[in-house]
Amino acid sequence: MGNAELIENLERRGLPVKGFPADDARTLQEALDLEYEQSKEERKKEAAEKRAREKKQAGLQRKRMIMEKQLKEEQEEVAKDFQTATWLDKLRRDGTESSARIDVNSIAVRALAKVRVGPRDRSLVARVSALRARARPSDARGSRPAPAPRERRCGTTSRSRRST
Repeated sequence: MGNAELIENLERRGLPVKGFPADDARTLQEALDLEYEQSKEERKKEAAEKRAREKKQAGLQRKRMIMEKQLKEEQEEVAKDFQTATWLDKLRRDGTESSARIDVNSIAVRALAKVRVGPRDRSLVARVSALRARARPSDARGSRPAPAPRERRCGTTSRSRRST
Protein backbone atom coordinates (compact mmCIF):
# COMPACT_ATOMS: atom_id res chain seq x y z
CA MET A 1 0.00 0.00 0.00
CA GLY A 2 1.48 3.34 -1.01
CA ASN A 3 1.71 6.45 1.16
CA ALA A 4 -1.09 8.22 -0.75
CA GLU A 5 -3.39 5.21 -0.30
CA LEU A 6 -2.49 5.04 3.39
CA ILE A 7 -3.35 8.73 3.89
CA GLU A 8 -6.60 8.32 1.94
CA ASN A 9 -7.70 5.40 4.19
CA LEU A 10 -6.85 7.35 7.35
CA GLU A 11 -8.78 10.41 6.19
CA ARG A 12 -11.78 8.27 5.16
CA ARG A 13 -11.94 6.93 8.71
CA GLY A 14 -11.44 10.39 10.26
CA LEU A 15 -8.09 9.45 11.81
CA PRO A 16 -5.19 11.89 12.16
CA VAL A 17 -2.37 11.73 9.59
CA LYS A 18 1.08 12.05 11.22
CA GLY A 19 3.11 12.12 8.04
CA PHE A 20 5.31 9.17 9.02
CA PRO A 21 4.39 6.07 7.00
CA ALA A 22 5.21 3.60 9.82
CA ASP A 23 3.08 5.48 12.39
CA ASP A 24 0.27 6.00 9.87
CA ALA A 25 0.35 2.28 8.95
CA ARG A 26 0.20 1.31 12.65
CA THR A 27 -2.78 3.69 13.23
CA LEU A 28 -4.57 2.34 10.18
CA GLN A 29 -3.90 -1.27 11.25
CA GLU A 30 -5.37 -0.61 14.70
CA ALA A 31 -8.45 0.93 13.09
CA LEU A 32 -8.78 -2.03 10.70
CA ASP A 33 -8.41 -4.51 13.59
CA LEU A 34 -11.12 -2.67 15.54
CA GLU A 35 -13.45 -2.69 12.51
CA TYR A 36 -12.80 -6.40 12.02
CA GLU A 37 -13.64 -7.21 15.65
CA GLN A 38 -16.82 -5.13 15.44
CA SER A 39 -17.91 -6.82 12.23
CA LYS A 40 -17.09 -10.22 13.71
CA GLU A 41 -19.28 -9.48 16.75
CA GLU A 42 -22.03 -8.22 14.46
CA ARG A 43 -21.92 -11.44 12.42
CA LYS A 44 -22.07 -13.53 15.60
CA LYS A 45 -25.06 -11.54 16.82
CA GLU A 46 -26.83 -11.88 13.46
CA ALA A 47 -26.14 -15.62 13.40
CA ALA A 48 -27.54 -16.01 16.93
CA GLU A 49 -30.64 -14.02 15.97
CA LYS A 50 -31.07 -16.18 12.87
CA ARG A 51 -30.78 -19.37 14.93
CA ALA A 52 -33.34 -18.01 17.41
CA ARG A 53 -35.75 -17.14 14.58
CA GLU A 54 -35.30 -20.59 13.03
CA LYS A 55 -35.85 -22.27 16.39
CA LYS A 56 -39.00 -20.24 16.99
CA GLN A 57 -40.24 -21.01 13.48
CA ALA A 58 -39.58 -24.73 13.99
CA GLY A 59 -41.49 -24.63 17.28
CA LEU A 60 -44.42 -22.89 15.64
CA GLN A 61 -44.34 -25.43 12.81
CA ARG A 62 -44.37 -28.32 15.31
CA LYS A 63 -47.24 -26.73 17.20
CA ARG A 64 -49.19 -26.21 13.98
CA MET A 65 -48.64 -29.83 12.96
CA ILE A 66 -49.87 -31.05 16.35
CA MET A 67 -52.94 -28.83 16.16
CA GLU A 68 -53.70 -30.01 12.63
CA LYS A 69 -53.36 -33.63 13.77
CA GLN A 70 -55.68 -33.02 16.72
CA LEU A 71 -58.23 -31.27 14.51
CA LYS A 72 -58.18 -34.21 12.08
CA GLU A 73 -58.64 -36.65 14.99
CA GLU A 74 -61.56 -34.62 16.30
CA GLN A 75 -63.22 -34.40 12.90
CA GLU A 76 -62.86 -38.17 12.38
CA GLU A 77 -64.23 -38.87 15.88
CA VAL A 78 -67.24 -36.63 15.35
CA ALA A 79 -67.88 -38.15 11.91
CA LYS A 80 -67.97 -41.70 13.26
CA ASP A 81 -69.98 -41.02 16.44
CA PHE A 82 -73.55 -39.75 16.04
CA GLN A 83 -73.89 -39.01 19.78
CA THR A 84 -70.90 -36.66 19.72
CA ALA A 85 -72.18 -34.93 16.58
CA THR A 86 -75.56 -34.42 18.25
CA TRP A 87 -73.95 -32.91 21.36
CA LEU A 88 -71.80 -30.63 19.23
CA ASP A 89 -74.93 -29.37 17.51
CA LYS A 90 -76.66 -28.83 20.88
CA LEU A 91 -73.67 -26.92 22.22
CA ARG A 92 -73.52 -24.70 19.15
CA ARG A 93 -77.23 -23.90 19.50
CA ASP A 94 -76.85 -23.52 23.30
CA GLY A 95 -79.51 -26.17 23.72
CA THR A 96 -77.90 -28.35 26.35
CA GLU A 97 -79.66 -29.54 29.45
CA SER A 98 -78.54 -28.22 32.82
CA SER A 99 -77.16 -31.65 33.70
CA ALA A 100 -76.15 -34.52 31.47
CA ARG A 101 -73.80 -37.47 31.30
CA ILE A 102 -72.37 -38.88 28.11
CA ASP A 103 -69.72 -41.50 27.44
CA VAL A 104 -67.02 -40.20 25.11
CA ASN A 105 -63.30 -40.62 24.69
CA SER A 106 -60.69 -37.91 25.21
CA ILE A 107 -60.71 -36.86 21.55
CA ALA A 108 -64.46 -36.25 21.57
CA VAL A 109 -64.20 -34.35 24.86
CA ARG A 110 -61.61 -32.08 23.26
CA ALA A 111 -63.94 -31.45 20.30
CA LEU A 112 -66.88 -30.70 22.62
CA ALA A 113 -64.81 -28.37 24.76
CA LYS A 114 -63.56 -26.36 21.79
CA VAL A 115 -67.09 -25.52 20.69
CA ARG A 116 -67.82 -23.46 23.78
CA VAL A 117 -64.52 -21.62 24.10
CA GLY A 118 -64.76 -18.40 22.17
CA PRO A 119 -63.75 -14.79 22.74
CA ARG A 120 -67.05 -14.02 24.48
CA ASP A 121 -67.79 -17.35 26.14
CA ARG A 122 -65.27 -18.54 28.72
CA SER A 123 -67.66 -20.86 30.56
CA LEU A 124 -65.80 -23.99 29.48
CA VAL A 125 -65.65 -25.44 32.97
CA ALA A 126 -69.36 -24.97 33.58
CA ARG A 127 -70.35 -26.44 30.22
CA VAL A 128 -67.98 -29.39 30.04
CA SER A 129 -68.28 -30.32 33.70
CA ALA A 130 -72.01 -30.57 33.12
CA LEU A 131 -71.16 -33.12 30.44
CA ARG A 132 -69.23 -35.39 32.83
CA ALA A 133 -67.29 -37.36 30.28
CA ARG A 134 -66.16 -40.89 30.98
CA ALA A 135 -63.58 -42.48 28.73
CA ARG A 136 -64.59 -45.58 26.82
CA PRO A 137 -62.52 -48.73 27.35
CA SER A 138 -61.36 -48.44 23.73
CA ASP A 139 -59.80 -45.05 24.45
CA ALA A 140 -56.12 -45.38 23.60
CA ARG A 141 -55.14 -42.56 25.93
CA GLY A 142 -55.58 -44.72 29.02
CA SER A 143 -57.91 -42.30 30.79
CA ARG A 144 -59.45 -43.43 34.01
CA PRO A 145 -63.13 -44.33 33.97
CA ALA A 146 -65.52 -42.19 35.96
CA PRO A 147 -66.11 -43.27 39.56
CA ALA A 148 -68.95 -45.62 40.28
CA PRO A 149 -72.27 -43.90 41.09
CA ARG A 150 -73.09 -43.49 44.75
CA GLU A 151 -76.19 -45.00 46.27
CA ARG A 152 -78.27 -43.67 49.10
CA ARG A 153 -78.99 -46.20 51.75
CA CYS A 154 -82.23 -46.24 53.60
CA GLY A 155 -81.86 -46.28 57.32
CA THR A 156 -80.68 -44.10 60.15
CA THR A 157 -77.84 -42.36 58.33
CA SER A 158 -78.22 -39.91 55.47
CA ARG A 159 -74.66 -40.21 54.21
CA SER A 160 -73.91 -41.45 50.74
CA ARG A 161 -71.80 -44.57 50.57
CA ARG A 162 -69.90 -46.04 47.68
CA SER A 163 -71.38 -49.32 46.53
CA THR A 164 -68.98 -52.22 46.18
